[in-house]
Amino acid sequence: MRNQPRTFVFYHHEPFGPFSIEQLWRGQARFGGSVARLRLLFALARRGHAVIIAGNVSASEYEGVRGVPVARLRELDLCALEPAAVLVLNNPPSEDDWEEHLATRRGRVPSLIWAGNHFADTWLERLQRQEIDRIVCVSRWHRECYRMFAGFERLEVSYSGVDKDFLAPRRAPEEERLLSLSVPRRTKGIDRLLAAWRLVHVARPKARLLISGAASMHDPRAALGPSGLLDADVEAEFADLLTEPQRSGIELLGARDATEVYSTLAGATLAIVNPSFTGAETFCRSAVEAQASGVPVLGASCGALPEVIAAGRTGALYTRDDPHALADAILELLRDRSLLADMGRFGPAWANWLADYDLIAPDWEAMSERAERDQPAPAEPRPLEDRLRTLGYGRVRSRLRAALTPQARALLRRALS
Repeated sequence: MRNQPRTFVFYHHEPFGPFSIEQLWRGQARFGGSVARLRLLFALARRGHAVIIAGNVSASEYEGVRGVPVARLRELDLCALEPAAVLVLNNPPSEDDWEEHLATRRGRVPSLIWAGNHFADTWLERLQRQEIDRIVCVSRWHRECYRMFAGFERLEVSYSGVDKDFLAPRRAPEEERLLSLSVPRRTKGIDRLLAAWRLVHVARPKARLLISGAASMHDPRAALGPSGLLDADVEAEFADLLTEPQRSGIELLGARDATEVYSTLAGATLAIVNPSFTGAETFCRSAVEAQASGVPVLGASCGALPEVIAAGRTGALYTRDDPHALADAILELLRDRSLLADMGRFGPAWANWLADYDLIAPDWEAMSERAERDQPAPAEPRPLEDRLRTLGYGRVRSRLRAALTPQARALLRRALS
């Protein structure tokens, strides 16, 4: 049964844009996952809801979704919308933007943060004060990172989905073509992949490594190298590979729209996603895209990747943060073509529950209703962690984290997650 119609207002405040709603519909907005995942909104519109994207978009309307350009959250009169509005912040906004909204808001509108990445402890504090009604994590692993913090009962989980309607029919690769799908930055392990490729290419000189995306998809102000696609420090470190692509077997594809990426993916032998053990994925849209396309996928055994990749059935996870280990994992898969074929066949069925927007849209109806009624989010109990939360462990941990450097905080997160 569907919930009552609502007006979902998604506030896209990030620097990626502006784009029109038709561009979003057609997969032509060439930005990272925080933009691509907004195609979920068309599924909400199909379910009878009024749907608005406000913020860094152009004034436009397409397939039941309307774009409303605004510079600040305070410009939105949410209480005037009919049917009743639900505000969804597409990742946490800036502190001053949110404070202005609180100071000027008219009436009470349920507010949710759609957190694609880890978020600052200040947002947990706002959750506890009920300035924010819910924070929506993008995997169970992502939410479990906050299990021992007060306010955990208001943390929700919903997968982000992928653009299944754009997927191209699988075709047999003409040669060994490995496709790197993660945005090519150190935080996504591009340095580890390039270091491993030096070893792989010696063993498989005819293999090709296609690198999709550009650093600017994550940071429009990134300092880029000569290619205009990768960070300058990455290009300097791997100049021997990147300045002679014909000899190294590497091709930089750059930022392409979804249909172009999926067409390339359809002919890949193997997809490689975030091989980094320091920049843990909270969901990994690219891994789901590969499996839904019937392409075997390889990534690090870290973060949410063990949750979204069916290791041994749809792909593989390598377990040691070392270029030699990554190269060995790649070569082991390339040598077993029968296993690769089996992984490809199993992928689409496995990925459907992670990928299908029409299956995910009802989550947002349920989460909105729980926010309105102040009901706890469903979660399996973990007696020890839940007891530690009630004893205030999360507060102590927050104070400790605040006193540490960013590098030390990253090590602590890895140790305790």
